[in-house]
Amino acid sequence: MKIEHECPQCGAPVVLEETDRLLSCNFCRTKLSIQTRDFFRYYFPPAENIKEDIFFVPYWRFRGMHFCCITDRIKHGLLDKTIPAVESRSLQPSLGLRPQTLKPRFVQPTDKRVFLEPRLSFKESYILTEQKVSFEQVPVRKDLTLFESFDIPITETVIKQDVLFYESFIAETLSLLYAPVYMRDGIIYDAILKEPASDHPYDGTLDLQVAGKNLTALFLPTICPNCGRDMVAERDSCILACPHCSSLWATSPEGFTTTHFAVMRAAKSSADLVYLPFWRMKMSVRGVDLKSYADLVRFANLPKSIRKEWEESALYFWAPAFKVPPPTFLMLSKQLTLLQPDKNIDDNLTGIRVYPVNLPGTEAIESVKITIADMCARKKIFFPQLDSTGAERIECLLVYYPFIDTKNEFIQQDLRLGIQKNALKMGQRI
Repeated sequence: MKIEHECPQCGAPVVLEETDRLLSCNFCRTKLSIQTRDFFRYYFPPAENIKEDIFFVPYWRFRGMHFCCITDRIKHGLLDKTIPAVESRSLQPSLGLRPQTLKPRFVQPTDKRVFLEPRLSFKESYILTEQKVSFEQVPVRKDLTLFESFDIPITETVIKQDVLFYESFIAETLSLLYAPVYMRDGIIYDAILKEPASDHPYDGTLDLQVAGKNLTALFLPTICPNCGRDMVAERDSCILACPHCSSLWATSPEGFTTTHFAVMRAAKSSADLVYLPFWRMKMSVRGVDLKSYADLVRFANLPKSIRKEWEESALYFWAPAFKVPPPTFLMLSKQLTLLQPDKNIDDNLTGIRVYPVNLPGTEAIESVKITIADMCARKKIFFPQLDSTGAERIECLLVYYPFIDTKNEFIQQDLRLGIQKNALKMGQRI
């Protein structure tokens, strides 16, 4: 989705992607970090020559990774949904292809329009519109001896229903899209197409007198709070780097906050090295015994003889600090957590090439439960216990790991790990 906006510095037109968190103006060369206090809010401009009063109805726009623990396996995929943030049969159930074909605009404090307040959270809207993934029924042929007493013929098939035990949304981009509508003869009309919004007449469920809070995006200069020099970031970066004073800064509506990080140095310095960021998390796990590396070896049933020192060895969970498609994200999180990389680290960014961070630590922490489920050797037994399983953060550190930059992938020789560059390009569109 592309958003039309004006540069806050010079007023020149700027077109942004929905995932952009850095506004870069080609005219005045200004670079600003884009922030919001809750959700980014956009609206679609209505068609011209409409005499009726126009009001704007909120829809949740969700894009991100979706993971489901089903019976004895994990299913994953990418979700791109628009669903109403208010409950009414008089509205369209979805915005369809409009986010891909039309260019919305940021809601501004100066907009003298009626923006209705969202009455449903995203999860409530998701449940009400029955957007949950449907799980297939798997035919299972049973042995005849099991059914002799029930008089069931051998040719009959028993249907087994898969069970959803847990689902999680990770690396999501959640925003509010306001669609323009108006009322005529007891029917709500779409103010873009000038057609009825649905087959149902207005049901009186919308609170048309309540104007939403015209919260808008905040634009912060990308100046290092420590040394006052320009910081470096890509369009979708959530953490900015200052190479001058070797510091990292996470973005927030209140400004920039320092981010603790570490660098795992390569044995030999080389021009083809790039340092990829990962989140290393120490967690307090509830519902399953995972306190040390020895516990992990037993839990994952790894083919290793447990050493005495492993019982005291701290356990860290890992996750990429960059967006990649769900299968790659799950693979990297699992492999690094099982490998437990342990090298000498420092906190100096001078002279190294780093890959941008576009997945915040809060999202990485959300992925820990899925990583635990993926590592479990006996999923069919463990999945029913997922409701009572949880993980709370003790510490979270951003770690840069050296990879060799080849034509098609990044390779980590010590860990025998490769990441396709195409996966990273796809991740930038999540």
